[in-house]
Amino acid sequence: MASASGVVLEGTPICVDRWKRTEGGRIYFLTHAHTDHTVGLTSRWCNGMLYCTEITASLIIRRLGVDPSRVVALEVGSAYSIPIDDRLGENGGVTFTVTLFDANHCPGAVMYLFHGFFGTILCTGDFRYSPTLHDTLADHHVDRVYLDNTFLDETREFPSRETALKQVLNLMVKHPRHSIAIGLSNIGKEGVLAAVAKELELPFHVTAERAASLRDCQMPAAMFEAKPNPLQHSGGGRHLVACSRAELALLTGATPWLKIVPSAWCKSKKAALSAPRRLDDSTYQVPCSDHCSNSELVAFVRMLRPAAITPIVRSANTAVHRLLEHHCRKSDGHTQPTPPSVARWMRTGGRPLADPAITLGASAGKSKRSWSFDSPPETPKRNRTGAVANVKAPTSPDGITLAVDGGHVAPTVSAWICEPSEPIDAATILPRPRSDAALIALCRDFFLSSQ
Repeated sequence: MASASGVVLEGTPICVDRWKRTEGGRIYFLTHAHTDHTVGLTSRWCNGMLYCTEITASLIIRRLGVDPSRVVALEVGSAYSIPIDDRLGENGGVTFTVTLFDANHCPGAVMYLFHGFFGTILCTGDFRYSPTLHDTLADHHVDRVYLDNTFLDETREFPSRETALKQVLNLMVKHPRHSIAIGLSNIGKEGVLAAVAKELELPFHVTAERAASLRDCQMPAAMFEAKPNPLQHSGGGRHLVACSRAELALLTGATPWLKIVPSAWCKSKKAALSAPRRLDDSTYQVPCSDHCSNSELVAFVRMLRPAAITPIVRSANTAVHRLLEHHCRKSDGHTQPTPPSVARWMRTGGRPLADPAITLGASAGKSKRSWSFDSPPETPKRNRTGAVANVKAPTSPDGITLAVDGGHVAPTVSAWICEPSEPIDAATILPRPRSDAALIALCRDFFLSSQ
């Protein structure tokens, strides 16, 4: 819910939740798979390598058709060192470190903590503050936080997720003969479904698409069952259905329905929403929020004490943001200017670069000539376009590294379309160029000689 535009870390090629072509942008991170954070991310996206969690990777590959070779799955709680300049892992090259923290938002959602020449920056994405976050982030010296301020302008407080879940279960107890329908978006509130299914020892009937999303989110198979039309039930007995909020009006069956909408969103920013709110004769809204309330945001900033705050949602309420800035510490100014090798890599022309492999081959079955970059058979194990899953150096930020001259790593340079193809004979291994310009000239000569 925060923003569709995403952020670019100033003076770096690092983009978070930003998918349109960005000058200098070369390394991309996705916080989670909600649609407002994936605007512009499609099957045709090829701006660089995309880093996210395993759950998020599964969702965007299946739902959006993102090329799997451009996606690298990272683990929550782990720190990764990634090259960030045109040396790409060579001695003396510039790297940065990224650490993932659970954002307590939806399956696969994370915060990214970046550390490098630019200082220490936290990108929260969408999140809900919890004691666990306090324990993991309190000791970090953060220079800037890009903050999910979705509900900062509102005075309403939300109950904890645990309290909201108890409210859902209490509604079920009060309606013992009703079938239960939960209205929710495609991703999020899976914990509510799991708790209800466990309590009643029944699976939720869902569409095939929602079943696929639940599998991507690594939910237990026993809690859901795909049905051709889960909204219709002709038999008696109690049923559980998970569907969109709009589909709640289409439910049919022999038993009455209890319809529950687990959401803290409300048209009025001041309306109290601490208990279930009755929307009609059979529908209740339970204030279950995956975002921070105003007081939780203040508590989070007070704990983190960053030097600066950049709100993700562009808000006109400057007075509220000044309240947060009151809890910031004074900047110690220990950040450094962008190193020349990083700036050089950021301004390399044309399309964002994919690392070229050592061999060049024409893509099969294409009427239009295009060139792909593949690695020879004797190189380390790679996926279908040569991408290496391990992001540790000497793997490049774009994810495709090449073994040259006995395992040396080629630099990132290339503005051509990268497509999978069979590599040509390994004997065609080219001598390693010493610069981006040299490799571009070499590729140009190879292309012209093959006409």
